[in-house]
Amino acid sequence: MRTRVSCLVVVAALFASSSAHAAVVIEGVVNCGEWTEGRANHTAENLEHYTLGLLNGLALGRGKEFWRARGSKFSPQQAYLWMDNYCRANPHNQVMTGAGELYKERTESEPPSEGKKKP
Repeated sequence: MRTRVSCLVVVAALFASSSAHAAVVIEGVVNCGEWTEGRANHTAENLEHYTLGLLNGLALGRGKEFWRARGSKFSPQQAYLWMDNYCRANPHNQVMTGAGELYKERTESEPPSEGKKKP
């Protein structure tokens, strides 16, 4: 029994240390050129949904409100306009990078949500 517990502790420690420093591969990355072209041609619905997913995922993962941060409502259309401006200014960047910057801009002073309070 004691050996079994020791093995579990070692495995857990290995898993924790390897996942803390492991590289993360992201598939399906979209660049700003694709965003700008899609928005200009009115064919960006899938890219808009991708961006909403990024922003919602950041909000859930970080436990900070995005869409109503700082007590003001932010619409998907506002997010698209923000991304339009970002991608025009940064045509070689990735939409994911822009979404991260938008999220940070809206939530920097926002405390964690009720479900993600820090101890």
